[in-house]
Amino acid sequence: MKKYIRRSIYHANKIQNKNRGQIFKRRIFKKFSYKGARRTRGRVWNDSEKKYENSDSYNYGNFLTYAYKASNRMVNNKIKKQTKRHWNILNELIK
Repeated sequence: MKKYIRRSIYHANKIQNKNRGQIFKRRIFKKFSYKGARRTRGRVWNDSEKKYENSDSYNYGNFLTYAYKASNRMVNNKIKKQTKRHWNILNELIK
């Protein structure tokens, strides 16, 4: 997660358009936060009909999805406690 955010900051500073210096937070949140930690069906833009259509691909979640499923399988709640401060750490790295 740390390396991914550092690389996104590096690339944001190298880009040559109006968004220079701004990182793409939605992509980071989807990959590393509870916001992307759910199974969703992919959508594809259809140019001929000018609307979104459901695709056959699925987003199966991220690391937190895996950790929460593992925590539910175990008797104690130690895994969930380890991921407790994950959101705070992520936001501090982005700042």
